[in-house]
This record gives sequence, structure tokens and C-alpha cells, in this order.
Amino acid sequence: MLKLPQVKDVASWIAQFNAENEEIAIPDNVIERFLLGVGSHHAGMLPVHKALVEALFQAQLMKVVFATQTLAAGINMPARTTVICSMAKRGDVGSMELLETANLLQMGGRAERR
Repeated sequence: MLKLPQVKDVASWIAQFNAENEEIAIPDNVIERFLLGVGSHHAGMLPVHKALVEALFQAQLMKVVFATQTLAAGINMPARTTVICSMAKRGDVGSMELLETANLLQMGGRAERR
């Protein structure tokens, strides 16, 4: 998905991140995906790892990001396409709740207006 110059840019970003954050370095299996232009963003990640994914995406070095509703609704990341896999989400007490129209519109963002 990435061209060679982009792969080199991503490798540089990762090398700098890992050099500055040795104790929380990006694991090799994640680096492999990043070099393909694919990442994920979810609550189980360290905030600095999420920030790296956001920065790579905004620099157009991350072509695909698998994200939770939190990312899709809360951050200005100009995606051309948004795929919403389910019209429901797990609520606070574990029950399934339908997504509200406003949430769907926010998650669709710019992609929805094309």
C-alpha cells in the first residue's frame, strides 16, 4: 500500500520513536503492519502509541486504520472511506445499544460528505 519512499519515512518515524521510548518501543509485529501502511487505534493502546498512529495517518503514511468509535468520533482524521461494521455498540452495562444518528454522522466525517 505504501511506496518505497513512504516505507522509508515510516521506518524513520518508528526508529526515532523507539530510540526515544525504549521501554515502550513499538513491537516488531506492529512495525510490520505500520510498514505496510496499516495500523489500529483503540483504548488498549498506550496513549503515545495512539498518538504515533494519528501522526502517521495525518502525514498520509498510514493508509488504513482500524479504530474504535472513540477515534472516529473524536479526532479530525480525514479518511476518504469509513466502514462501520455494526450499527450497535456495547453500552456501559454490557448491553448492546444502537448507534445514534449524530454518532454515525461524526464517524463518517469527511468521507461521508464525498
